Amino acid sequence: MFLNKKDKKHYLNIIRSGIDAGMDYDDIIELPVTLIWPLLVLIEKEQDEKLIKMYGNVLMKAIEKYEKDTLGYVYFIYCPTTDCVKIGTTKGDVKHRFKNIRGISSAGKHYELLGYIKGGLKTEKALNYKIRKFKKHCEWFDYKDIVKKHIKKLLEYEKM
Repeated sequence: MFLNKKDKKHYLNIIRSGIDAGMDYDDIIELPVTLIWPLLVLIEKEQDEKLIKMYGNVLMKAIEKYEKDTLGYVYFIYCPTTDCVKIGTTKGDVKHRFKNIRGISSAGKHYELLGYIKGGLKTEKALNYKIRKFKKHCEWFDYKDIVKKHIKKLLEYEKM
């Protein structure tokens, strides 16, 4: 699965607009990893020489940042009783963490593990910020269409 032209253009424009606005590479690589990750996946899969030539320095630093932030996993747990999704992180085994969370809550037996992506706290914070208006409590968010689509897209990118 590859990014469509619209998505590819979107992620390229994030980096291009940063350069055009006078941001240096360090500023650009501080963009949330969720914004640059699909572009990195695209370059890795397609070995796009033009992109590597145009954005090589930025992307190499972004890759370093990405690798530091992928020491764990960001997971998505759905609770059908509240129609909410929990977004959390773990450095260990996701399925073990899921079992622990299920055991803590009285509604835990209904929880569903939707999936997980590589990532750490920075990735989780970037996701939380992006869907902040749907926040219900702590790490729980309303599982509205826009949140569902965002999580589904992230999980699809992870499979690439």
